[in-house]
Amino acid sequence: RFHDSFYGVSSVDGSIFLLDEGYNKAGAAMDSYFETGDFTFGGFYTNLYEVDVEVERLGTYNVLIGVSSDRGNTFTEIPVDLTPSAYAPSYIKRLNFNITTDRFRFRARINAADSPFQVHNLKAFYKLNVARGSIK
Repeated sequence: RFHDSFYGVSSVDGSIFLLDEGYNKAGAAMDSYFETGDFTFGGFYTNLYEVDVEVERLGTYNVLIGVSSDRGNTFTEIPVDLTPSAYAPSYIKRLNFNITTDRFRFRARINAADSPFQVHNLKAFYKLNVARGSIK
């Protein structure tokens, strides 16, 4: 806080942002996201095959649900439509993945800070496999 203004600093490149004064960075929309840490499985590999996500229908845009198996360097993302419906204010979307790894993390992302999103629940379905090279 400085002179009745609120500022934020980027941990990526050290940029300083005046907050609550718009929704872009030099004309480009800013990403708004939530990312988990890595889920690990004590020497086991997992075959992640399905993710069920419950979202709130808040607008005519998408939220991207992503999975990373390389500590968040890259994500495989699938869009989930948030268009409002008279049927139900929230819904569960089933996303299919086929990822075999010893760790994974999730991210929910939208490329517009002025477009809110709500993820109520995220369930991952996977099968554990013995680590490669193990005699267990």
